[in-house]
Amino acid sequence: MGALDNFPGLLSARPRGLGLLNNSEPSPVAPRTSPATAPQVPDDVDWSRLNQRSVLLPKEPWTQWDVDGQCFNGHPFSWLSAAPPRMPSRWIGDLARDGLMGIGMSPYNANHFTTGIGNVISMTPLAFPVIAADTIEAKRRGDDLGVITGMAGMIPGVAQGVRAAAREAGPALRSAVEEADATLSRMRSAGLPSLRGEPAPTGSLNPLDNVPVRFRGKEPAQFTPEDWKDFGDHYGTPNLGPLSPPVTYKDVNGNDFIVPGGTEGKWTYLDLLHMKANPINPANIDRELHADMQRKLGRTMTPENLSDADVWNGLVFGITSPNNPLFPNQMTASRLRLRSPEMIDDLASMVPWKPGDKVTPQQRKVVSDNIAQRFGLAAADKGGLGIRGSADYSRVGEMAQMFKLNPNFFRKRPDEDWSQAVERISSQISGLSMKTGALGMVWQDPANAAIAAVDRHMARELDRVGGIFEGPAQRTAWQNRGIARWNKCHPDDPAKSWTDLMSKRGSDGFVGEMLLDHVSNAATNKFRMKGGEVNPNIPEHLASANWVREPESVVKMGEAYKRALAVNQKLADESGLNLFMSQWMEWDRIRHRFELHENMFPGLSNLPAPSLDQLRAVDLAHKLTGHKTYTKGADSMLRPTRPYKGPISQMGYLGLAASLAAPALTRKDEEEGAAD
Repeated sequence: MGALDNFPGLLSARPRGLGLLNNSEPSPVAPRTSPATAPQVPDDVDWSRLNQRSVLLPKEPWTQWDVDGQCFNGHPFSWLSAAPPRMPSRWIGDLARDGLMGIGMSPYNANHFTTGIGNVISMTPLAFPVIAADTIEAKRRGDDLGVITGMAGMIPGVAQGVRAAAREAGPALRSAVEEADATLSRMRSAGLPSLRGEPAPTGSLNPLDNVPVRFRGKEPAQFTPEDWKDFGDHYGTPNLGPLSPPVTYKDVNGNDFIVPGGTEGKWTYLDLLHMKANPINPANIDRELHADMQRKLGRTMTPENLSDADVWNGLVFGITSPNNPLFPNQMTASRLRLRSPEMIDDLASMVPWKPGDKVTPQQRKVVSDNIAQRFGLAAADKGGLGIRGSADYSRVGEMAQMFKLNPNFFRKRPDEDWSQAVERISSQISGLSMKTGALGMVWQDPANAAIAAVDRHMARELDRVGGIFEGPAQRTAWQNRGIARWNKCHPDDPAKSWTDLMSKRGSDGFVGEMLLDHVSNAATNKFRMKGGEVNPNIPEHLASANWVREPESVVKMGEAYKRALAVNQKLADESGLNLFMSQWMEWDRIRHRFELHENMFPGLSNLPAPSLDQLRAVDLAHKLTGHKTYTKGADSMLRPTRPYKGPISQMGYLGLAASLAAPALTRKDEEEGAAD
C-alpha cells in the first residue's frame, strides 16, 4: 500500500488521471498566461511551454535560471514538471470508466473494471493500434521512455507482468460486473431515473481542468432538493440533500427564525445553505438553544471515517487563513481541496526545491505567485477570484511534498493531546502558527476538539472576560508597548496614554492586532544543539516525533495562548460544549453571524470541482447577502448578513457551485463591497 492509498473512496478508488467526467474538454483556468499577466519572472522563461497543466519552465539550460541569476542550490530547475500527459490509451480508458460511472457504478469498481479489461486486451491483437498510437504520441512529445515502452508492448509475450496483472484483475472484474448489475437494479427498484437518456454528469476532480459541474443537465445553482440528494448519492457523498423539514423558533426579541430539522440529528449540506441564505443572528438566540444548535453542527461537521483528504483539507484551510476574511478563505480552501492524488502531484511539482532547503524570498514569491495564478486565486484583473490573502503558497507546495510521503503523520495521534498535536504539526509545516495550526487540526474531530484558533475577535472577548494576562504588571507592559508602536506608526497623531490611544480612529483594529500578537507569541527552540544532539529543552512528544522532514526548530505553545485556552475551557464548561465548538459559538455571537463553515462539510472531496465562472457567480451571491462586508457598526460588531432573494442553491460552492446570474448589485451593495 502506498503512502496515499488509504483515501477511502478517493485515492484508492480513482485512477491516476484527470478524472474528467463525460470526457469533458478542459477549459482555461484563466486567460492563458502571458508575460503581461503572469507573475514576474526572468526574461528567459519560455512562455511557449506554458499550458493549462504546466508550471513555469525556464529555457535550457535550466541550471542557469534563478531569480538571483544563479541555479537553485546547484539543482536544475527540471524539478519543475507538469502532470504526465494523457496518452491515447488513457483517453480510451477514462472514457470507458466515466461511462460506467455515468450508469451508477462506483468509481472504485469502474476503475478496476476498465483497468482489468485493458490488461486483458493488451495481450490480444486488438491492442496493437492503441499501442502504436501511444508510441507515436510519445515520439511526438520527445518521451524516449514512452517510445521504448510502446515498442516493447508490440512484441507478443514481452511482459510476464501483464499476464499476472490480468490474473489478478479477474476477481475485481467479476465484482465490478456484479456491482454494475446490482446498481442498475437498485436504481430501478427505487424509482430513480437511469442516467441513460439523460446528459451524463460533467466535471473534473482537478480544479485546474476548469470544467463546469453538471448533473442531469443542470448546474448546482439549478438543483432541486432531490437533485442535491441524488447528486451526492451518485458520487458517494450522502447527506447533501434534501432539505430537512423546517422548525420555527423565536429569538430573544420575539422574531421567528427557521432551523431545518430542529436540533436533532445532523444537517444536510442543503440545510446549511438554507441557513446561510436565510441568516440567523446568533447574538439574539437564547444561549441554551444556541448550544443545542452548536452540538448539531459539531455532529454534522465531524467525519464518520477520517480520510487523508479530510486531514489535508483542514490543513489547507488553516495555512491559507492569514489576513484572509472567512469567505475568501473558504473559497481558497475549496480550490485546493484534495479530490484526487493528481492535485497533490501538481502542487508538489510546482515547487522546485525540497522542504528545508535554503530559499530566498524572491524565489518563494515567484513560485507562490505561480501557484496562486494556476489555481485561480489571484486578483480578478489577472483572471482569478481575488481570494489569495497573504499566504505563501510555496509553503502549500512544500506541504504537498511531505503529505505525499507520509499523510498519517499529519493526523492527531491517540496518545497525544490536542495542544501536542498542533505543536507537532506546526513545527513540521513552515507557514503554520499555533493559531492557524489549531484551525487546520480541529476539523479532524470538530465535535470533540479540545483546542481552538484564537483570532483577534476571540482575543478581545477573552480579554474582556479576563485571564489572558498573568497579572496587572504584564498588562501594563503590553499597553506601553502598544503606545510606542502606535506612535511609531502614527507620528502625526501620537497617543499620550492608553486611554488616549483607545479614543483614536483605527484603534479598534490596532488593539485587536496587539492582543492577537500577545496571545500568539509562541516559544521556539532549535531542534538540535551545535554538537548534533537533540535539544534537551524540547518536550518529549516533539523530540521523539517521527518527522517527515526533521525541522530546524520546533514550536511550543506560549503561556498567553495556554491562558486563553483555559478561559475558553471555562466558557465551554458553562455551555456544556467541548472547547472548539464553544469558541465557535462565542465567535459567531460576537460576529452576529451563524457561520456554518460549509466548506468543511464531510465528503465534498468526492465531488467534482466547480469551474471558475461558477465560483464567480457564487462569489456575487455572497456579496449580495453581505457575507463579504466586513465593516463594523458603532458597537464594533459586524453587521448581520441579509437574506438571499434567489434560490438557495445559488449559495452553494466549495466543491459545488452556482452558475446562474445573481440579481444585479445595488449601489449600496457596491459601496459595502468596496469596504471589504
